Amino acid sequence: MCPHFHIPLQSSSNAVLQRMKRRYTAEFFANTVERIRACVQAASITTDVLVGFPGKSEEEFQETYRFCQDIRFSDIHVFPYSVRPGTSAAHFQDRVDPVTRGQRGALLTQLAEQDARDFRKGMLGQVRPVLWERERTGHYASHSDGRWSGLTDNYVRTFTDDPRPLGNTVAETRLLQEHDGALYGRVVC
Repeated sequence: MCPHFHIPLQSSSNAVLQRMKRRYTAEFFANTVERIRACVQAASITTDVLVGFPGKSEEEFQETYRFCQDIRFSDIHVFPYSVRPGTSAAHFQDRVDPVTRGQRGALLTQLAEQDARDFRKGMLGQVRPVLWERERTGHYASHSDGRWSGLTDNYVRTFTDDPRPLGNTVAETRLLQEHDGALYGRVVC
């Protein structure tokens, strides 16, 4: 089993979760994350957070923001609310204006980027299995440069320079550097 868990949060405001007709609470979510981290070493926990759900007040947004700060996700997919025909929320009248929705999304995205960077930096020096997916190529598709792209077992994009054919293999890789949203490493076996 790979130590990566994607658990959609949507919001940590219990009032908003009720309006969304979700069957969990923020406390249940936090306890689940705590149990995972207690049982699975170096678990990557990612989530989805919805910004701009109808009626979501500034206080309810701040509650979600603080919750995300406390949890320290390894990544957050932030997405704006959009009307979905056939849902009860499509009939809600108290829409969050686009400017506020954009500002909230930008704040959460900034937090997500920082937490993701911190998670990646915390992996530096570790040796982790990486599934090498494809060789990155130069400007011309026929030009092979021995630069490989893959994912660690906990779902972090990783690159390496190696002349061997690594595609579709899993190799232990020492993670040496974090840069531009990815890790760079050296295959050790």
